[in-house]
Amino acid sequence: WIVDSNIPNPGNVDSFDTPNSLTEGTYEYSVTVTDQNAPYCESTTVIGTVTVNPLPTATIESSDPDGEVCMDENVTITFTGVIGTAPFTFEYLDELGATQTIVSSGTDINTAEVLAATSTPGTIEYTLVSVTDASNTTCSQAQDETVTVIVRDIEVDAGPDTIEACAGEEITLSASGTATSYVWDNGVVDGVPFTPVLSTTYTVVGTDSFGCESTDQIEVIIIPAVTGNIKI
Repeated sequence: WIVDSNIPNPGNVDSFDTPNSLTEGTYEYSVTVTDQNAPYCESTTVIGTVTVNPLPTATIESSDPDGEVCMDENVTITFTGVIGTAPFTFEYLDELGATQTIVSSGTDINTAEVLAATSTPGTIEYTLVSVTDASNTTCSQAQDETVTVIVRDIEVDAGPDTIEACAGEEITLSASGTATSYVWDNGVVDGVPFTPVLSTTYTVVGTDSFGCESTDQIEVIIIPAVTGNIKI
């Protein structure tokens, strides 16, 4: 056998395993077969190559660099194959801790995307577990990278669902909760008395310091004024 200088020569054997220490690259092996008996004829030299593919690596990122978002805000979790042959198969743990797989595709064959579950407030995590490439040897390597998304919880309470007021009576609508400001529709100012004319459903929008919003409603029912007369 004739091998590259940095590879141990296997000696006078008919087969052997390549060493595990081979790094990424292409290695050339050539062999000549010699007859054990006189006149010790030799074969032509046969050359073979062994290609060692790199172990794939990948990253996981959130589209929101701050990691803190409002409820129902669109947040994209992106998996990207860095080293290896595309397309890549990514195995990850979703926000419930369940194992999922996704394959890179589309315009950027190295990436795959999922939308984070932001419909419920709280802290959610996505963890990249492993990546497998599409080389002839389908190389795979474990990964351990996590992105965290904090979904902010904002509470807005307009008060009871329904209130009644007499015609011409002055009322005050005051919202409460975790918001820092409350804006009502129909020209109502939070905490400022006014006199409603018609039965109406009023909506209040609460906004916190982060810019997240939530709404609530209250129905105001106007009771007609009582009328009467005196007979003499």
